[in-house]
Amino acid sequence: MPEVDPQRKKQLQEVIDRMSKGFDENMLDPLLEQIYNEPDGESEPLPSESKVKYKQKKFQVIKVAATAQGDSLAGFLGGKVKESFNMAADARRKDPNKIKKGNAYYLKKALGFQFGGD
Repeated sequence: MPEVDPQRKKQLQEVIDRMSKGFDENMLDPLLEQIYNEPDGESEPLPSESKVKYKQKKFQVIKVAATAQGDSLAGFLGGKVKESFNMAADARRKDPNKIKKGNAYYLKKALGFQFGGD
């Protein structure tokens, strides 16, 4: 095992002592004071707790079932359209805004997602 330079060892020990002192003074002492001097009555809420404002969910995930391949092209497309109608109904039910959308808004979106559009 290589020997450690005594000057380097002394510098490291000084850094360790300084960090230990900083921890005791800046973190440990205030924590112990707060624990020992805790008031018995109702305490005020912490500033961070009173300023918390919860965000509303903007989007909800709609699960899409896998579409069967079908025996023919008509069977495959029929399955895709059926799944699109189900997606549109779920999206309409889960819309948090309940704002009146245009005619077949959800159906157009669902068909676009099913057939690769935006």
